[in-house]
Amino acid sequence: MVMTRFADLHLHTTRSDGYFSPSELVSKGARLGFSTLAITDHDTVGGIEEASREATRHEIELIPGIEISTNYGGKSVHILGYMINIQNAVLLKTLSGIIDKRIERLENMVHRLADLGYPLDISDVFSFIGNRVPGRALLARYLVKAGYYKSVGEVFENILGDSGEVYEPVSVLNPENAIEIINGAGGISSIAHPGNTRVDEIFPRLVEAGLDGVEAYNPIHTKPVVSHYLKIAQKYDLLVTGGSDYHGPQCPARNIGQIKLDYTHVERIKERAACFEVFGW
Repeated sequence: MVMTRFADLHLHTTRSDGYFSPSELVSKGARLGFSTLAITDHDTVGGIEEASREATRHEIELIPGIEISTNYGGKSVHILGYMINIQNAVLLKTLSGIIDKRIERLENMVHRLADLGYPLDISDVFSFIGNRVPGRALLARYLVKAGYYKSVGEVFENILGDSGEVYEPVSVLNPENAIEIINGAGGISSIAHPGNTRVDEIFPRLVEAGLDGVEAYNPIHTKPVVSHYLKIAQKYDLLVTGGSDYHGPQCPARNIGQIKLDYTHVERIKERAACFEVFGW
């Protein structure tokens, strides 16, 4: 009997805005029967080594990944990277610059919240975030903790979504920059949850810039949306990726186990990464 192998290629840990530590998350994935996981924290590779050690303990495959924040016309567009060299100097320097910009953005958003009647203590906000990558999700959790809202989703619907009064993009990179950096680190790039960002017009220029894949499978994608992005993948000869975009129990609509990507897609990612290494494609 041949056992089916499947993967989740979009997971977040406490190194960015996830609920579980890298070890806890890998252990959780192993218990659910995943053969392959990818840690794709926002703008950091800080959890990869811990996750890799835990994956070895459970005898499952850990793909080093990342989700890089970019800005396209004022919209937040995320580019996933897989099979990256986490020691790549250009990648690490770029991520350091993004973190600096994220800190500045958080300060701006906290000041904007004060103007709107949310008098937050910025030092308390940073204390709450700790050594995690500062972002909107953590700020939303702080607002829930402070009693201003009942859920993270409610915060985004009212003030922190891309069209919200407090929103400010992380304006360091455009999507093409992120693709170049991922490819330069030996990795494979894929546009994250395109059904959410809804910027299909950008595909031709991203493909020209070297985009490798599209995340067709994501919990927020309905069946027609999945079908749409599978057709786009076929049109542009893109790899198909997928994952739960799991952040933890605070986001029940995106739960680990909802997306079980067939392992053939992982094999294709690895094949293309090998071509980069051998032929410099």
